[in-house]
Amino acid sequence: MPSRFALPVIRHPWLLGALRWILRTPLAGLTAQPLFRALGLRAWRRTLRNERPLFYPMPPRLPGGQATAWPVHEALDRLLREPAPSRIVPLVQAYQSGQWTPAQVAEAFLQAWERSETEAPPLRAFTQVDPDHLRREARNATERYQHNTVLGWLDGVPVAIKDEFHLPPYRTHFGHGEVAYEPGHVSQAVRLLESAGAVLVGKANMHEFGIGVSGLNLTQGTARNPYHPRALPGGSSSGSAVAVAAGLVPLALAADAGGSIRIPAAFNGVYGLKPTFGRVTTAYAGPLTWSLGHIGPIAATALDAALALLYLAGPDAHDPATWHQPPLRFADWLTPHLHGVVVGVSGGVDSATTLALMVRALGADKVFALVMPDSAVTPPEDVKDALSVIDKFGVEYKSIDIKPIVDSYLTATGENPDKRSLGNLRARIRMSLLYLYANMEGRLVAGTGDRSEILIGYFAKYGDGGVDFLPIGCLYKTQVRMLAKHLGVPPRIAEKPSSPRLWPGQLAEAELGIPYEEIDLILYGLFDLGLTPDAVVEATGLEHLLVAVDRPLGVLQSLLQDLPHPEVEGDAIARLLQ
Repeated sequence: MPSRFALPVIRHPWLLGALRWILRTPLAGLTAQPLFRALGLRAWRRTLRNERPLFYPMPPRLPGGQATAWPVHEALDRLLREPAPSRIVPLVQAYQSGQWTPAQVAEAFLQAWERSETEAPPLRAFTQVDPDHLRREARNATERYQHNTVLGWLDGVPVAIKDEFHLPPYRTHFGHGEVAYEPGHVSQAVRLLESAGAVLVGKANMHEFGIGVSGLNLTQGTARNPYHPRALPGGSSSGSAVAVAAGLVPLALAADAGGSIRIPAAFNGVYGLKPTFGRVTTAYAGPLTWSLGHIGPIAATALDAALALLYLAGPDAHDPATWHQPPLRFADWLTPHLHGVVVGVSGGVDSATTLALMVRALGADKVFALVMPDSAVTPPEDVKDALSVIDKFGVEYKSIDIKPIVDSYLTATGENPDKRSLGNLRARIRMSLLYLYANMEGRLVAGTGDRSEILIGYFAKYGDGGVDFLPIGCLYKTQVRMLAKHLGVPPRIAEKPSSPRLWPGQLAEAELGIPYEEIDLILYGLFDLGLTPDAVVEATGLEHLLVAVDRPLGVLQSLLQDLPHPEVEGDAIARLLQ
């Protein structure tokens, strides 16, 4: 029986183009209002309440309907009692001694930001900076230090704000150049930083609409990894991490649902913190992920991230999810609580290399492996290869057949999904098991994705894409195979054809239609050398270019026909998409 969701695809590119043209002209205002009245949208809007939907049980209201704030001074004393690296503390101490002023730091930021935008390629850490607004806020902070009315350890500290938060006078674009929302209020997390005296320097770049982990932004320009301009900045909080890593600011406000703080922090070598849900208010933040969104800091050091959390955390009357949380405690915050990493080992080259790399970096006693075959799909030789790699590197492991878990989903839903939907379910079940053991044993989940897969989008969102960090995320598949041999992975596994094994007979290169040796050449030309697609085809003689870039760019095809890529001429894009 055909799926009840199998709806016909309607293609009218000329109609979409005409509509886009109308919306960009004065005709939009003349046609929109009568249309809204005819459809009853105005009457519908009047019925709306300014409340976000709840996807979790509503906690009981506190007395008087207000959240009870708790003092931060005791936690602050404990936090600063033990010395730790920081960029914020020395900056504030320089303000206190009169060595520097917030106004001077603001001018230094503006000079550095302007210089970063003239580089080739531009850093693009920020999409909006208002120098006049920034100077005014910095002058106010300077006066507070002069009059001994300092608001705390963030007073005068420059902070970047991700573009999904509302911060007047800036517009909220959600990472897309054609979206411009005029906020009538400030996001509560932003307001907390303002109340602490932070100087909010501008809106940081992000992956378009936050839907992606690479940081790609074709409408506003992609933020550049300051360690290598051709390397990925990570996403979706790309600009926040880049601004901190480049030294433009010591702190940035970001958000995370599926890795959007942790991944860019890892890619740029800074500290990212995804707090427990309900620890930091999400009131009046951009509604990108109602039930998954976590707001947290990206900072230059662990102490700076902890300082930011101290001012961000706590009950907020506007967010019921925050009402029942314990006070922050930093008595033993420098004591290591992580006991290692968890790696999902499949028997393929990526997971074997990640396992070997973690053993080399941390020691075998800090690495725990999970083997998670589905006995209905996974070939027995894959399980054998996984166990042989685990035995070679001497790590503790557990093997779990996920078939009963998959079957329980099918029984509970009564559905008979297609192979791709079922395959993605398997990937997400494995991710859930990895985090189960990571949480039970105080470990991080080490992802096994490589750069080739990330750039072409060959991963399951919230499956193998949902991890704490990606040790081989900067390496192409061909480089991973070379590293595998260097680390002692058996040659048979190092050269084994890649496959997620999400359904019977699945092979990555057969599904992609092009071998990784050619994919990597194309991606290297595009992203590392900055060549145009035509130049890559001319240099390599590979006519498979369209296949290689179709998946990551296909969903943006209509945009690319109108908007130039930051590094690729419009005529080359047009030829590519013909």
